Amino acid sequence: MALVFGGLLVSPKVQAIQITCPDGNIKEAPRGITPEDREALCSGNPAPPQRTAPQDQPEYVDSDCPSNGNPELSQDNCGIIKYLVLFIKFLSAIVAIVVVASVIIGGIQYSTSADDPGAVTAAKKRIMNALLALALYVFTFAILQYLVPGGVI
Repeated sequence: MALVFGGLLVSPKVQAIQITCPDGNIKEAPRGITPEDREALCSGNPAPPQRTAPQDQPEYVDSDCPSNGNPELSQDNCGIIKYLVLFIKFLSAIVAIVVVASVIIGGIQYSTSADDPGAVTAAKKRIMNALLALALYVFTFAILQYLVPGGVI
């Protein structure tokens, strides 16, 4: 059974099974062993040839990221993730600057509104919209933290 998390195909660890050879010996072999590998194991070879991926998963090729067949991706071994993390950090800085500036402008509007109820309402609305935008970005960042292999932080 394979699971998909953030675009990665993850398979549980392959468990060993016991096989009985024609001479009566019982040996451990990986689940999904082929008949040729079973014969090789029973004939006295210490272990059947190792497979890099279970039969239900695609083999990784050199163009995949990473090229060594390891499905654990991070910004250290895959260039696209490094640029994605850089973009998310840049976007976080822009959002922080815009939210702080918007709250400051709303505070200045509120303090200079005097007795004008329309200006007070506009200032409160600007501050609430800035805080709402910050809350939405925090939730978006949490989802990105989960989806990006290796995390953003």
